[in-house]
Amino acid sequence: MTYNVFSGTLSLTLPINQVKISLLVRSDLNLFSSKRRQCLIAVCTRVASMTPRTLHALKLLRLDRLYSGCFLKLNTTTRNLLRVAEPYVTWG
Repeated sequence: MTYNVFSGTLSLTLPINQVKISLLVRSDLNLFSSKRRQCLIAVCTRVASMTPRTLHALKLLRLDRLYSGCFLKLNTTTRNLLRVAEPYVTWG
């Protein structure tokens, strides 16, 4: 806090680093307060009697064999693909 003698006002000034950090925390980047997981691992647990849509989803997720696994970036596309292949995939 600083007090300006000429105008008689009290003002709150933050150092530049704290301002940048507070802006980053509020932004969509969420670098400092990330509450969501950004990466996950998916493992194929079953490969019997799949529909073509499920087979295509597993190929896009690079899970082509039984017990094959891969790391995935969590976004809306991979979340929707995992929903399609949910009975055949374990992920977390």
